[in-house]
Amino acid sequence: MASIAADVGPWFGNYYSRTNAEPPEPCRDRYEHYTLWDYLGHIAAVFREEARYRAFKSLRDDLVSRIRADLPPASERPSLAVVADTGGTFWPYDFTGDGYLWAHLRPFGMQNAFAATDAETRSGGSYDYEAMVETAPDVVLRYWGTALGDSFRSNREEVLSDPLADEVPAFRDGRYYPSGNGMQGPIMNLFQTEMTAKQLFPDRFGAWPGYGDGESYPEIPAGERLFDRGRVADIVAGEF
Repeated sequence: MASIAADVGPWFGNYYSRTNAEPPEPCRDRYEHYTLWDYLGHIAAVFREEARYRAFKSLRDDLVSRIRADLPPASERPSLAVVADTGGTFWPYDFTGDGYLWAHLRPFGMQNAFAATDAETRSGGSYDYEAMVETAPDVVLRYWGTALGDSFRSNREEVLSDPLADEVPAFRDGRYYPSGNGMQGPIMNLFQTEMTAKQLFPDRFGAWPGYGDGESYPEIPAGERLFDRGRVADIVAGEF
């Protein structure tokens, strides 16, 4: 490590902040877990882009502040399940834990639909439609669904056409959406936070229009955008 720092350049990694997992014993006592924006701040320092980082963080902080100001009370928010699924088998995830993997979900303070069941909300557990009926989520988000393109759309049709789908509130109401990519940087975090706001609270933030062909972010009407695209372009161009 010392030779890399002396002969190569700045080096750091923080893999375990992804889910705030426990690091290996030799480094456990001095390991620091970072939020997404803490992590990005350290990256900005390495590349001497602190001003650009502060501009992005200001934009993100404003977005989150305005979203939180318009959220309904916690008791009135829909229950949410975040899953991976294949062929009618669902793997639930606990998105309420720490770690930058859920940075686009955490601002909403959502209830995990699986918390009231005996389901194992880690990737080791798998469940069928009967378990989804028991869990009864109001909204279901497909873990990393935005990266799946056409395969998510075909999978969604399959899920919603199952005979038991009408017994799951989210599936009955068509509220099964692709969720974002946990490996996100500052720009992706802005878009994924906006996307999640529209999926969870369309009456407050405008309806999510769907993901099109999965190759690009869908067009959001100017009046329904939750952050300024022009400001993002300016920051990318160095106009802070």
